[in-house]
Amino acid sequence: MAGGPGYILSKAALEKFVLKGLSNPNICRQDSGGFEDAEMGICLDKLNVVYGDSRDPGKRWKFFPYAPDIQLDPEGFKAEDKAWFSDYITHPYVYVSFEVCIV
Repeated sequence: MAGGPGYILSKAALEKFVLKGLSNPNICRQDSGGFEDAEMGICLDKLNVVYGDSRDPGKRWKFFPYAPDIQLDPEGFKAEDKAWFSDYITHPYVYVSFEVCIV
């Protein structure tokens, strides 16, 4: 789960998060430590929220953790970003050109 582009939650997932997780220290972290997207994922996982595939019908990504100038440039990723990115993605990332994004 990447927080940069935001989150899309179903009504049921949001209700679980707010009513059962947000104020429960056994489910959701209560301090400001950690990375918010990782902590959100951990919290939702403990609430048994099922993740969906947010790619389009062509299996292209719709949400990206980096700014467009980095994400759309195959040379834009720094080596440490590539390693982090590769470790945490669920679906393989295929470079998408700017032209494809403006269709």
